Amino acid sequence: MGRTLIGRFVKRRPWPLAGVTLLVVVVSCVLVATGFEGGESNRLDRRVFLSEETGTRVAVDPRGDDNATIGEAAEAGAQTSGLREVVALSWDEVLLPSPTPNSRANAVVRLGDGSLLAAGWTSPGGPEYSDAAVWTSADPTRWSFVKIPGGGGDGAQGIRALHVMPDEAVVAVGQRGIDMGAWRRDPDGEWHSVDPGRREWSEGQQAWDICLQDKRGTLVAVGWDANRASAWTSRDGGQTWVEASEGLEAGRGGLAAALGVSCMRDGRIVAVGFDAAGQPSDGLFTLKAVAWTSEDAVHWERVEPAGKTRGTALFDVVEGNDGRIVAVGMHAGDALNIEPSVWTSPDGKAWGATATLPSPYLHATMLTVIPLADHLLAASQGGVFPNEGGHPALYSTSASDASVWTELPFVAPSTKSIYIGDAQDLGNGAVLLTGGYGLVFEAGPGAVWLGWPG
Repeated sequence: MGRTLIGRFVKRRPWPLAGVTLLVVVVSCVLVATGFEGGESNRLDRRVFLSEETGTRVAVDPRGDDNATIGEAAEAGAQTSGLREVVALSWDEVLLPSPTPNSRANAVVRLGDGSLLAAGWTSPGGPEYSDAAVWTSADPTRWSFVKIPGGGGDGAQGIRALHVMPDEAVVAVGQRGIDMGAWRRDPDGEWHSVDPGRREWSEGQQAWDICLQDKRGTLVAVGWDANRASAWTSRDGGQTWVEASEGLEAGRGGLAAALGVSCMRDGRIVAVGFDAAGQPSDGLFTLKAVAWTSEDAVHWERVEPAGKTRGTALFDVVEGNDGRIVAVGMHAGDALNIEPSVWTSPDGKAWGATATLPSPYLHATMLTVIPLADHLLAASQGGVFPNEGGHPALYSTSASDASVWTELPFVAPSTKSIYIGDAQDLGNGAVLLTGGYGLVFEAGPGAVWLGWPG
């Protein structure tokens, strides 16, 4: 869904923004509204052990018929003797219902009644000709597909981020063709599309993240417009939007993108992303992690975090329960590996690279971080960039300075590439992950995974 801007540093492959194929038109006309109901979930009971001697993590199915070394293949019949158990999780996988063979859930929110709402895209072949998609669930093991107004049309449509308003309205942002896309679900459950307008010179907008600055309804969305980082502001709860990108321009003359935003409890806004000194053909090492801060959701101040300076980018940012700001992303340590990394800041202006985390996979990027009741949970994605798929891993920290992280491997039921889009705290230690199977141009079914403790 939309153009993966930084993917252009690996190879030039801009997202097609042409008309919708005949197949999408036919499917959209025949399969309408909420005619899709999720099936039963697939329980994936596995326990993870660590070999003190070799450092190898082993995922063991209690049924004894599917043992696998995480990140590698292993012969069946692996024994747990001599292994220390590091995490015991039961995972429920639910494939999301869809009118097309391919879909992906990029975002998920929890409503006041405990129900869940996920959003992303669905497509007959991949995100280049996608429609925006929404799924709802009263029981996280069963989901229903919802067709929303303005979700289809020429080119790529898709939802990237969601936010629940104090009155239980839900605001969604992403992409509609070459424009920033916005939708709103009223408190009574009715969806409608919003026209945010666009710059006359726009070559392709996409909003990547969203947050609420104050309870009066000021929303901030960030993303990019062609080669520029961009931001949009809504003062009425997502019903109208204006572009507000002063100060977000690239600081080094190349590309720039804002990929994550968080509204602090004191009203300050912190956005994160990257800018580049060169062009896509110059490679990953021209990237530099960047943060922007704003007091009024209109004017932005650019900040370059200290620490590693080459081949870095930030993808998500949150305010922890202790007020510390934590951002996650990547560091291209050398030409052969990309490592998940964490930065922290007391105020969004002074930053330090706190940790570069070990990963069982090459080219791993930290994409998502969420605050739980007493700790932070982050998801790392094997593969170079968002949407490209790979093998995910989870990390948890209880240290207030986010300097110490424990790996909690996500044991997938398949060796195929998996994309993790978002995470949601379900309470009592349970976590829901959204995403789907397949690479960006080889997508498969969308899915959610429920991790239950114990």
